[in-house]
Amino acid sequence: MKTSPHSLLNHHRRQDQNHTKQQKRAFKLLSHCSRSPADSQKGSRAFAPVALFLALLTTNLSTLFYFGQPFVRLTSCVLGLMLIASIIQAAWRVQKRSLWPDFLLTAVGFAFMLLFLDSKEAGFIGLICALGVALTLFADEAKDEIYALLTASGLVALFDYGYSHIWLIWYGVRWANRLMMRLIEILTRQPMPFGHHASGFFILIPFIAYLVAFILHAQRAGHRAWRKNPAAKAASALDQEAGIIMRLENPAAMSTLALWFDSLLMLLSLLACQALYLIIQQAIFSRLRFRVYQALFQLSPFETHWFAFLIFLVPLWLYKTRLKGKLALSQGRKLTGDCSCSCCCGGMSLGRRIVAFAFVLLILLMVQDRRAIIPCGRGRVALDRQRRVVIYDNLDWSRPKFGYYGDRSGGMFGNLPDFLSSLGFLVQLEKELDDSKLQGVDLLVVINLMERFKAPVKEAIFRYLLAGGSLLVMGDHTGLGFIREPLNDLIAPLGIKLQFDSACPLVPSWQNCMEIRPHRITKHLTTENDLQIWIGASLEIRPPARPILIGVRAFSDAGNKDNPQEGFLGDLQYQRSEQLGDVVLVAESRLGKGKILVFGDTSSLQNGSLPYSYQFIQQIFYWLTEKASDLSLADLFLAKTPRVQAYHQPDELSTNQESPRRGAYRIAYIDSSHGELFDLSGWQKNSIDGLAYNLMRNRYTPFITRRLDSTLLDNSTLWVFISPTKSFSSKERKLLHRFMAQGGMILWTSGWMVREASLSFLEDLSLSIINIPLGPVRERYGNYEVQFQDAWPIQIEHQAENKTRVLLQRGGYPLVVFQRYGRGGLVLISDTRFVLNHNLEHINNFYHEGNILFLRDIIEKIISGERL
Repeated sequence: MKTSPHSLLNHHRRQDQNHTKQQKRAFKLLSHCSRSPADSQKGSRAFAPVALFLALLTTNLSTLFYFGQPFVRLTSCVLGLMLIASIIQAAWRVQKRSLWPDFLLTAVGFAFMLLFLDSKEAGFIGLICALGVALTLFADEAKDEIYALLTASGLVALFDYGYSHIWLIWYGVRWANRLMMRLIEILTRQPMPFGHHASGFFILIPFIAYLVAFILHAQRAGHRAWRKNPAAKAASALDQEAGIIMRLENPAAMSTLALWFDSLLMLLSLLACQALYLIIQQAIFSRLRFRVYQALFQLSPFETHWFAFLIFLVPLWLYKTRLKGKLALSQGRKLTGDCSCSCCCGGMSLGRRIVAFAFVLLILLMVQDRRAIIPCGRGRVALDRQRRVVIYDNLDWSRPKFGYYGDRSGGMFGNLPDFLSSLGFLVQLEKELDDSKLQGVDLLVVINLMERFKAPVKEAIFRYLLAGGSLLVMGDHTGLGFIREPLNDLIAPLGIKLQFDSACPLVPSWQNCMEIRPHRITKHLTTENDLQIWIGASLEIRPPARPILIGVRAFSDAGNKDNPQEGFLGDLQYQRSEQLGDVVLVAESRLGKGKILVFGDTSSLQNGSLPYSYQFIQQIFYWLTEKASDLSLADLFLAKTPRVQAYHQPDELSTNQESPRRGAYRIAYIDSSHGELFDLSGWQKNSIDGLAYNLMRNRYTPFITRRLDSTLLDNSTLWVFISPTKSFSSKERKLLHRFMAQGGMILWTSGWMVREASLSFLEDLSLSIINIPLGPVRERYGNYEVQFQDAWPIQIEHQAENKTRVLLQRGGYPLVVFQRYGRGGLVLISDTRFVLNHNLEHINNFYHEGNILFLRDIIEKIISGERL
């Protein structure tokens, strides 16, 4: 049959139309599995949740804004709620018949992570986001934008956990940051001595995590959609003779190649933004006076890091906008039900997801430092033997004494041997060291070494460490020919060196300026004030040494060799060439079976710091003298075994004293658990350092406590309550009555304005404070004058007159009274500020000797048990 030219033309036209329909169908199918709201006007609105989520992740890493651990935990809770809501939403979207498997997996994961993660170090996000990793990396259901965010948050949580617990990751982050700083220095020819916190390096982490999650979901969804869908395969087999100019040979491969190319551009753009931010930051720092910079730092804990975050959002927004039509993420849009590709339905079974989740956790537990998560208990430590501590005797052992007052009258290390003895240690002071002196010793302490150890002594110390001994080394700032060089000669082979500098916080104190890494000795710390680290040298470390305390918001102030009069101190102000951020303050190393702990500062052990740092010092000495081997993974699950119980540490000081004895040092607790009106910062007008010095002069060892219980009361002789503002429970009042009946003494100060919290306890003793303001009062007591800041009269009920004696009064109004109760008693002073620094002794040799001597007379008579 002969075909006309017109029919042949129509046949070719129909063929072309069929090929065009097949091609459009393939493009439609591919775009169905890969389109995003970025290709519509909703793209900008869809990007806002992404930016908010990344801001929360960055804040949770303590990088964008930092207002202390409560703020970090708040952002963690917000993120956790967002993640849980997204999981429920995704499960509901795919119309699962039962949500119980996901809820069960969530509960198991949360409980498991709660057992091994400390929320103080990794944040609550680590408890929930690890579940996000299992649910997103190993599931195929409802692939959309929220699942990309889930995966990103899981990756950030894993990084946060690994950075906190695995010291090799910390070294890797430091190396990567230094490499980036070095490259920028080469390009700009400007010094860039920024640590990874100060440089904003951690802002890159959430963005890179989100980029990786985005690529994973886009590549997998697009590839599977093309590979598994028959219509997509048919579209690739277009007729070669049709004369179609544009054809699809392998759209999945082309899409993947374009995706990775654009992602590489995105990564390079982020690094360029990082360099731009650092150049701007350095230019700002170099032109600001240090005082101005400090003021800005106090207003915004991370100065300009929020600006860096905004810069980083620009390439991310451009990246998502450019990839419209190429990405395989639906970004929150529910897919139509007629699609049968694996990115829209199907998924991994619950059993496989649980196995994958357990595998991730097992890897974490295998690579982490297990010494950082050993469970801790309460109560006393039952020592199986008396542990021996040898202190190299080249120190100042002076103590506070009467006749010398003010902030510089406290001496240096005189109270340390008594404090260690009260913990059950056998303390020896040795001027010479050799193998015989180190035989049977659990811990060797070397502080501020002035001359290098001779070769035989060093060899003896190394043999002692290899055999399982422990070494505590403490240096100080800007050591030159002494302290620094002799100590470095000893510890440099262990991977730690003291630098010729002063590690200074960017604000007047270390509050919110320090990274406290997970470790046995930091387990019970609540604030940086518990450390009592002030101005010391920073440490340069290399493997196998690992950091424990890091000044993240601090700088390394270079020493001045031409300033011997002030201990070679520099100007204590940040200069452009000095390292900013991430200066190491405390580090640990190992040699054989031995443990080495190095401090760049000695303040924690000094007399004036022990009332604050005693728990920290207690943990240090218990850990260093512990001979048990490191716990295995099995021991962590068997938490009741003797090996684990041997590691349990007390929350507060426990002593081995049987009873107070005249002439011996006794324990005095200053309560801070009832909202007492005093400042815990050192040597402020309203702090209590002067009171602590007075207690030391009267043969007491004072400690500040945040709890009131029977264990502490049984181990102490004197308790001090300074104008409490939180009421005492009936149980606490009974404990205090029992404490006094057994011979304990209580020193209590209060005024009428804060009487409510003290009312119930004082009423039990038939005492009260009258609303008659006497104001500042000066009264003679013997040969000296006693000064009150804000005095109020004390009322003594008739039934208590026989057992209560007035010690000091004004115009017939009692101001100080003593009441005998059993073998002990109570001293009540009706002045809220009587025992604070500005009424006893303060900086610059300011003091009221009459108040100091009056307090001495009261305490001496209380100690002797004499009736007043």
